Amino acid sequence: MQNGKFVLRMAARVVIGKGAGGGLSVELDVDSLDLWLAMLHRAMVDNNYVKPEWIDEEAYESMSWLGYLATTTLLNVGLLAARGQAGIERLYNAMTGGQNAGPIAYVIVNDPRQDKMRDWVQQLTPEGLGALLYLLVSEPRAFEVEEPGRGRSAGRIQRFSSQEALDFQQMAIANCLGWIVEGVTMSVYGPLCRFSREDPTPSQYLFTKAVVRMTANGQPPHNYPDTAYHNHKLALDRFMERISGTDNPDVPGSKIDYRRYVAGLGTDICAS
Repeated sequence: MQNGKFVLRMAARVVIGKGAGGGLSVELDVDSLDLWLAMLHRAMVDNNYVKPEWIDEEAYESMSWLGYLATTTLLNVGLLAARGQAGIERLYNAMTGGQNAGPIAYVIVNDPRQDKMRDWVQQLTPEGLGALLYLLVSEPRAFEVEEPGRGRSAGRIQRFSSQEALDFQQMAIANCLGWIVEGVTMSVYGPLCRFSREDPTPSQYLFTKAVVRMTANGQPPHNYPDTAYHNHKLALDRFMERISGTDNPDVPGSKIDYRRYVAGLGTDICAS
């Protein structure tokens, strides 16, 4: 990051040839950042979700924020990045607040752009997925959404109780983990393979490291990742066991799916 912008720095020998000195810096076009996010995702998959050497910590953190924002707002990455680093950080902090858990869960469950949302969730870094899971296990609150429409139905407000928010948050968690499992079958995380405790797949590294990073800023809470994994996983399980009392017919299936997804994705040896 340089002056709030993403900058690519290259040694001159990479461009000109062996023996050349110096280097050059190029500011990345904001409209191409979705491609850089895809490149980062591929590098993370190839390295079992360890940050690649070609991106520094500051740029990696900002890329993680962008991925989270693209997932939760479905806005164009270029529009988000045009805000600059400070603007991205402000929006990220606003969108990770617990008061947004219900509305974001509602979108994850109901927005017709499910394919787009699935693709973004599958590309999240452990930090981005951890922050999203942390948001979704926030204490459910009553919320309202403005429904799109035409004529007299335009802008109609729909209100939901805290119990209904719990339903949406539980279904959203199941949806996100289901998309990651689907990514395994679609080779999003490398060649098609089975879940394994001895030889984990990249998707297992993604999930387990994300659970370790289930905090407001997507960072591990301390230097004991295995302890953080167990504590956060327990919080996730307990949240999914809660009963809203609304008798929403879609919730029981989501809970069954969640248990199945976690059984495949979760493994202690990936917690680092």
